[in-house]
Amino acid sequence: MSDIVTWVVAHLSEIVNIVFAVYAVAALIVKLTPTPKDDAILAGVYKALTVVAGLLQKKPAAK
Repeated sequence: MSDIVTWVVAHLSEIVNIVFAVYAVAALIVKLTPTPKDDAILAGVYKALTVVAGLLQKKPAAK
């Protein structure tokens, strides 16, 4: 388990870049298609990404 955590920490910037590149491609596809179903799915993915980004940016409170 610690090997996985070590690998994720070492490659965090690459993982984040890949996730946001996939999101950008998905957003482009959503803009090209007229169906509202994919708009709702992408909105949910965006909300999840903002929650994760907020968790990653939180700093522990100083005592």
